[in-house]
Amino acid sequence: MKDYFPHLLTLGLLMCFVQAPNNAKHSQSLDDLEIARRTLMIRRNFLHCWKGYKTHAGFHHDELRPVTNSSYDWMNLSLTAISALDTLWIMDFKEEFNQIRNFVSIDLNFDRNLNVSLFETTIRVLGGLLAAWELSSDSVFLMKAKDLADRLLYAFNKTDHGLPYPSINLRTHQAAPTWGTHVTTLAELGSIQLEFNYLSEQLNEPIYSETVSKVTNHLDSLDPPSGLYPLLYNLSSGGVSDHYGYTITLGALADSFYEYLLKQWLQTNKKDEELRTQYDEAVEGMMKYLYRKTKSNSVYFVQFQHTQFLDSMDHLTCFLPGMLALGAHGKTANRDLKVAEDLMQTCYDLYACSSSGLSPETVRFINNTDFVVQDPKYLLRPETVESLFILWRVTKNEKYREWGWTIFESLVKNCKTNSGFSGLVDVQSTKSPKDNIMQAYFLSETMKYLYLLYTDDSVLPLSDYLFNTEAHPLRIRKM
Repeated sequence: MKDYFPHLLTLGLLMCFVQAPNNAKHSQSLDDLEIARRTLMIRRNFLHCWKGYKTHAGFHHDELRPVTNSSYDWMNLSLTAISALDTLWIMDFKEEFNQIRNFVSIDLNFDRNLNVSLFETTIRVLGGLLAAWELSSDSVFLMKAKDLADRLLYAFNKTDHGLPYPSINLRTHQAAPTWGTHVTTLAELGSIQLEFNYLSEQLNEPIYSETVSKVTNHLDSLDPPSGLYPLLYNLSSGGVSDHYGYTITLGALADSFYEYLLKQWLQTNKKDEELRTQYDEAVEGMMKYLYRKTKSNSVYFVQFQHTQFLDSMDHLTCFLPGMLALGAHGKTANRDLKVAEDLMQTCYDLYACSSSGLSPETVRFINNTDFVVQDPKYLLRPETVESLFILWRVTKNEKYREWGWTIFESLVKNCKTNSGFSGLVDVQSTKSPKDNIMQAYFLSETMKYLYLLYTDDSVLPLSDYLFNTEAHPLRIRKM
């Protein structure tokens, strides 16, 4: 890390922190005309992306390269098409939705000699099909989801303790590690439960839920003393692995595990107290060991790696304000909501203090003051706008809508191409080169959450729906 530090300073100067005015909570509410204008603009830009993907990539391909107008595949599972199904439905693009419905019915085939990531396939493809079923009640999606899930179940058959291998071949059912011999990550183990639980409920077949519950129970049995779970696990023993060193993080490869602890509890209609306890213990660990505040009172969360804490925070960590707000409950409710709002300010500042108005991928806080850019790229990520959506629904503070709109305008200004939206190489430049990838999650998450910021609370109410980590809405069963 010391060797990298001089490079940090060449990437960017210490950046400003823009504090919201104290009266932001009392700012004027948006009128119906302005809400209609904003939702129309978001819908138009979403449709622009969709048409570009359909024209230049096509449903058989994962993603659009929106600068060169070509396709890009990294999973070969039609990621953008499947991931965007529920966004099409929610934004009332029914004709486009039905085109994908027909593609799923006729052309989407999982009987293929194809190695896939259990985690990515579950959250993106299985989740997308299940959300399409939830919203449309079209059995085509449920049956395709069952076919896919039955193939993914083979990833769990290789260990006695029930931890799944991270890669599975859809035809041969051969499971394999991906990170190293017998190694898997926390996110891959703990971010598959919502989808399999929901499928069990819809089909009245417990095998899916029982299979993933073994994983949750096994991780709980490890009983980490801090409430926080290490990043890597050994598939042979089921215990913690130090293959790449001992790491605890709320960012990449771990973030959605904590999200799913909370949402598994919500999925039981808040009845499973063991899940709630597991989540509460994790939050206490975050507050005790990872919570930091700068001299200017900006809140952030650090990582622990090997034997030291690192004052780095990546964009992925900005899911945390939404999670803490959604999970604010019981005796710690006020504290958790306050931290959620404070961290939301920091996450927005990462956008507001950038020349492009968009957040870098990773920043580092220096000497407990402000931050420098560690990784300047922007990947069209959704975490900040996801948290803005949840905090708006929870608090009704108008500033979250205004922040979301500012981010949307920066996206249009800096990322829009003739056929879609592209990530940026360097957010610190107003003339940054584009990375030529329109991530599938941009349509399934970023644009969806921006749109939902301006819809009525009756649209996918948080009391009745939870969103998986790719923003696919699943109804909460009432027991």
